[in-house]
Amino acid sequence: MSKHSATRLLAAAILTTIAFVPDSGQAEDAIGVNAFATWNLQGTVVMSAPDEATLVGSLAGPVFVDSGQGPTYAGQIVCPGTVTIDLKDASQQGEGVCAFHAKDGAEAYGRWRCVGYHMVGCKGDFTFTGGSDRLAGVTGGSGLLIRGELLEVAKSPGPVAAERAVGIIVWQNLVATLP
Repeated sequence: MSKHSATRLLAAAILTTIAFVPDSGQAEDAIGVNAFATWNLQGTVVMSAPDEATLVGSLAGPVFVDSGQGPTYAGQIVCPGTVTIDLKDASQQGEGVCAFHAKDGAEAYGRWRCVGYHMVGCKGDFTFTGGSDRLAGVTGGSGLLIRGELLEVAKSPGPVAAERAVGIIVWQNLVATLP
């Protein structure tokens, strides 16, 4: 195994718990990984204007990270927020927050925003805003893509059944650093 492969494998193992921890007191560059979560939506659809619906709720599910060696389970995520969907052109925009719950109980928090279209996904940015326990002070972030059958769900105002609203969140080159 090359030194680069070993470094990426180590970074994946460390990021499995949602953070890159430098091995000295000096600040180091974090190594980015790809991460994703499959989700179920719990929430409500509200008609917010003629031909516009807003989903208000939480996306929740397992998180996996991949540094090129294959996905590894990292913990759970809950992302409350809103996504507004134009029912005529299928455009969407959303924003919210996320809490990553690592397997050891530490947490990392962040904010997201996205815009996009049904089938293409809602693309935007994710930024860490802090954490707890060993993840206190975490910074970094990445691009974000949220995909799911949100348009079909948005056409039926009222409570959302989890089986009707499932999808995936993808973080490309997610970087997390600690002070």
